Amino acid sequence: MFTRSLEKKENMKALTTTMPTGQVGRNRQLGSLMMVNMEKDTRELIASFQRYLRRVKGFSEHSVKAYSQDLQHFFTTIQGDDQHCYRSTFTLTQARAWLAALMNDGAARSTLARRGASLRKFSHWLFTTQRLDTDFAARLRTPTPEHILPRVLSVHQITQLFRHIHNEVNDDPTPVALRNRACFELLYSTGIRVGELIGMNLHDIDDERAVVRVHGKGNKERVVPLGQPALASIEEYLKDGRPALASLHTDNAIFISTRGTRMSDRAIRQALYHTCDRASIERISPHALRHAAATHMLEYGADIRMVQELLGHSSLDTTQRYTHVDQRRLKEAFMQAHPHA
Repeated sequence: MFTRSLEKKENMKALTTTMPTGQVGRNRQLGSLMMVNMEKDTRELIASFQRYLRRVKGFSEHSVKAYSQDLQHFFTTIQGDDQHCYRSTFTLTQARAWLAALMNDGAARSTLARRGASLRKFSHWLFTTQRLDTDFAARLRTPTPEHILPRVLSVHQITQLFRHIHNEVNDDPTPVALRNRACFELLYSTGIRVGELIGMNLHDIDDERAVVRVHGKGNKERVVPLGQPALASIEEYLKDGRPALASLHTDNAIFISTRGTRMSDRAIRQALYHTCDRASIERISPHALRHAAATHMLEYGADIRMVQELLGHSSLDTTQRYTHVDQRRLKEAFMQAHPHA
């Protein structure tokens, strides 16, 4: 209720601060003539939508960027290089034509679903802020994404990976090696997203309680327990690694680059790729450590709702993907071991 009230207030604030006094009432009488006239071009329109996603919806910068790219693709497909706002662009017919063009280009079902969702949210925002007199994309239909089970490393593979990581640190405990080990241990121990990892600040770690405060999607906050290997790795990194990497421009970020700035998700992904190469293991992404953490917890008897809370899933359906992985492994073990399989 509070969120809806805040959203309505912010929408009206965005409307009235953009329009001249008395214009709101007159535009309500214009009916179909009341279209996108507030922003001069599509770039300004997208920028206004970005502010709404940040301030009202609490979306992360990664999500805001994804929505913006989808909308820019929509405008480019429909209007080419012309950046003006045209009434004819904002129709269900044009929205369907855009998705049809994507489909003809071989876009995956997941891409079509995501881009359709971006346009529906944008259309709804235009309508609720009275920038448009119809929610033109409300009836836009997209294919259901395929539910592909994630590829998950086994416990043996994870053990092999971290044995190599620890051996590297023992042989040459450089600040970067200490940092990378702490990153990877934290990702696997907690199952957090890489975006949540790079957003962590020093005050988010509570070593006495062995927990970490995580700021997830939609600025939702949760507290996640830390395993002993992760806690020990973080403490050693904060003591001997981070001070050597810090510079005059370093903020409160836990994980920083060699320039002293907050690490990016790309930097962590590349570091994990190189580690896998040196360990002679198939390359995995940081998100694969999250998949592994969830699957292994369920394999060892963790309650699914506890795993849901740890991972920060808003829906239990998302967490249940990992039960399917667990069942798949159970079936494989059955087929290999049971005499009557």
